[in-house]
Amino acid sequence: MLTAALAALAIPASAQALTISSVTAQPADPEAGANSNFTINTSFGQAGDQVQDVRIGLPPGLVADPTGPAQCTVTQLNANACPAPSDVGDLTTNLSVLGIVPQTVTGNLYNLVPQPGEPARFGIVLVPPLGGVLLENIIIQSGAELRQSDFGLDSVINDIPNVANTTLGLGLPIDITSMTVTLSGTVNGQPFVRNPTSCTAATITVTANSYASPSTFVSEDDTFTPTNCGALAFSPNFSARMGSPGQNSPLGKPPVSTVIEQDADEAGLAQAAVTLPPDLG
Repeated sequence: MLTAALAALAIPASAQALTISSVTAQPADPEAGANSNFTINTSFGQAGDQVQDVRIGLPPGLVADPTGPAQCTVTQLNANACPAPSDVGDLTTNLSVLGIVPQTVTGNLYNLVPQPGEPARFGIVLVPPLGGVLLENIIIQSGAELRQSDFGLDSVINDIPNVANTTLGLGLPIDITSMTVTLSGTVNGQPFVRNPTSCTAATITVTANSYASPSTFVSEDDTFTPTNCGALAFSPNFSARMGSPGQNSPLGKPPVSTVIEQDADEAGLAQAAVTLPPDLG
């Protein structure tokens, strides 16, 4: 009887244009270079046009160190068995089941083994209320991409489920109305997320499309301004090497390498120039 009732309700949601009604993205501690929790909240203005892809564009200088925490494999993620030390944040999603039943679904963000060429990848496990009893867990992956325009990072979630599977064998349509992602400033006592070290306005942009209109993208942004940049240390070290066996004679072709190094808690470089000796052609 319950199965028949749910099946009768499982009708397609009405097609309405997707909008982003608001984006808020702020660190818990705005101090420049701080290892602060960073929270991004996105609210979608229209239910019924299910969100398909979401891209979160982080500002240059807002970085995370995926080499610090433990890593979770795809197999562990799909089994909801990621090791606790790979937990790097939280995610809360408000959604509507069948267009009429609101649900708040919470979950964890894990440091996933990246794919070749990726700087990082995250795994998301959302556990609905009564998870495992009626609605099954929702498993999502999010890859990270480096923007060539300004070297900021984009976090990309593709093909967000618009159907929730049930233990009754039904697929129930769902509409995501809002998403809140929190990245941890420290993980297992080690730095993870770090604020920019420039005290100019930093912009976070959220872009999304929908299953009904996959070629139409909408976007919204928010800004924050780091503080107290002058308190950061700045003492980079420079070293250079030239030469190799058999290439130290006049008119040889020696390899040359230069290295600029900084401590992790220093202000970031804005510009660097290396001047070579005039006789080094």
